[in-house]
Amino acid sequence: MVIKTALMGIPTLIQPVQALRLWGVDIAQQVGLTLIGRMRGKKFTCLSGQHRLVFDQDLSQIPDEDKKWGARALSVD
Repeated sequence: MVIKTALMGIPTLIQPVQALRLWGVDIAQQVGLTLIGRMRGKKFTCLSGQHRLVFDQDLSQIPDEDKKWGARALSVD
């Protein structure tokens, strides 16, 4: 996904934790791609391109997500 995103000129990619690979992070850093992973609720890990992020939101003002909207709720049986 990192290579496809870079080739299409998309500046940011958000990947689920299962899809993160060390070589993908390395490629993202080389091409200047913002790569975000390990998202959970209000938290995430930025692995590349931190210069594009703006941290100006007061997280205490954001309501917690309803548990029914978790990753398991999006799976298709």
